[in-house]
Amino acid sequence: MSDSASDSATPYYCIHNTSLLDEREGRDHDKLIGSAFSERLHTLLRKTGTESPSLVVALSGGLDSVVLLHLCSKLSISCRALHINHQLQAQSAGWEVFCGDVCRQWSIPFKSVNVSISSRNRQGLEAVARQVRYQALFSDLAENEVLLTAHHENDQAETFLLNSLRQTGIGGLSAMPEIQQKQHKWLIRPLLAFTRNDLIAYAKSHNLQWVEDPSNEHLMFRRNWLRQKIVPELQREVPGVVHNLAETAKNAQESQDLLERLARLQLQPELATALYLKKHPALDWPEHKNLLQYWLKHIAGHKILVNRQHFSWLEQYWYQSFDAKNQKLAYKLPQGHEFRIYKDRLYLLKEPGAQRFDSSAFIDSLFLPVNEEKHWCFRGTEQLKGRLHAADIRPLSEVKTHSAFPFSRKELKTFFQDQQIPSWERINWPVLVVHEHRHQSDGDTPGFSVLGLPNKQGANGVLAGVDQSELWQCLGLLSDVAEMQASGKR
Repeated sequence: MSDSASDSATPYYCIHNTSLLDEREGRDHDKLIGSAFSERLHTLLRKTGTESPSLVVALSGGLDSVVLLHLCSKLSISCRALHINHQLQAQSAGWEVFCGDVCRQWSIPFKSVNVSISSRNRQGLEAVARQVRYQALFSDLAENEVLLTAHHENDQAETFLLNSLRQTGIGGLSAMPEIQQKQHKWLIRPLLAFTRNDLIAYAKSHNLQWVEDPSNEHLMFRRNWLRQKIVPELQREVPGVVHNLAETAKNAQESQDLLERLARLQLQPELATALYLKKHPALDWPEHKNLLQYWLKHIAGHKILVNRQHFSWLEQYWYQSFDAKNQKLAYKLPQGHEFRIYKDRLYLLKEPGAQRFDSSAFIDSLFLPVNEEKHWCFRGTEQLKGRLHAADIRPLSEVKTHSAFPFSRKELKTFFQDQQIPSWERINWPVLVVHEHRHQSDGDTPGFSVLGLPNKQGANGVLAGVDQSELWQCLGLLSDVAEMQASGKR
C-alpha cells in the first residue's frame, strides 16, 4: 500500500505509521495495551445491562477506528466491523476495500453500508453526514449489540470548543459522553480517556496501517480549522490544554446530569405529557427553561433543537404570560413543527391540521385491557367491537353540520372549555359515526358519539375517559408515547 496521500492513483491513501509521534508530547501508550482498555470497556458494558453483549466497531479506516478495532480483536468478546460509505469522494470505494482487507486479515466479520448525503453546504455537510451515518449504524444493530466509536480526548476537546463557539448551554459543553443510549441502542466511546498521540503510539508499536481522508486538511470545515490552527497555538501556550478542555467537558456532563435530576424532581406528573408542558407557578424562568429542555429530550412527542431565539419567544409569551389577545400564539419551527400556547400549556405540534387517523387501529385500541401503562377505561363485548369496526372515526369539522348530529354548538364549546381542549385540536376531535341499518326504505341512519361528551341520556360517551395524549398517539399525531415516557423514566 502506498504511503502517499497525494497519489491519486492509489485507491486507499494508506499511511504507514512512521515519524508521526512526538514522544515529548505523547503519554505512555502502554496503558492502551492489555488490561487498561479491556477494563474500561468492560466497566462501560456492565452499565448497559446488556446480556452477552457483542461489539460493533464503526470502522472508517482512519487511524482511530483501526486502533479501536485492533484493540477489540484482542478481547474475548464477539466483535464485528461496520463501515459506512458516504460516497462523497472518489476514494470512498477504495476505503471500503481497505476496511474489508483489514477485517479479513484479523478474521473479523465485516459489513459496508452505502448512504447518500443530500446537503453539500460547507458547514452543513459534516452535520448531515454525521446524522445519516449514525442512523445507518444504529439501524444495523441487533438487540444484544453495542456500538463502539473511536472518539478520543482530542476529539472531545475540539467538540467542546466547537460548541462553545455556538453559544451552547451546559448540555452542549458536555460534548460527548462515554456511554449513551440512542434509538434504544447503546453507544460507547471507550477511547475518550486517550489522546491521539496515544493512538499513534499504539499503531506504531503494532505496525498498523490506516487511510487518510484528504478532506481533513480542508480549513473550510471548522473542526479542521480548530485542529490545525487553534489547538496547536493553545498547546504552545498551555501544554495540557487538550486534557484540560476534555476535563471541563466532563465537569459539564456532571452538571448536566444534576440538572436532569432536578427536572425529574420538579416535573410533576400533571405538568407534562407527550402533547404539552404546563407552566409551574412556583418556578422561575431558568427552572422552566431546564424543565423545557428535559421535556423536549425525554417526553415530547417530537424531537427538535431549541435555540436562543426560541427561548426568548417562550419566555415572553409562555412564561411571562404576555397578554397576546388577538395574536396567534404560535412559533414556526423547522421541518413543519411549531410551538403553540393555550392557557398555561406549551404544545409542540407538527402540522396538526393536516393529520388524519386510522379508524380501525383506533377502535382496536379502545378494547385493550386496562392496566398501569394504559388508561383506556372503555370495556365492551366482541359484538360491540365488531359493530364499531363498521363505523368511522371522523374529525368534528366534517360532521358537526350534519342534520342528525345531536350536540349543539354551545354544548361542544362548554365541553372543550371545561376539558381545556385548545381550538386547533377541536377541529380534529374524533367523532364515532355508526351507521345503523334500519328499514330498507329508510336507508342508513348515522349515530354520533363525540369523544368524552355525555349523550342526551346523560350516560358517558362511548369513548369517554380516554387519556388525551394516548388519543393523539392513536390518531397518528404523535410518535410512540409509551416509548417516549419510558425514555423519560430512565
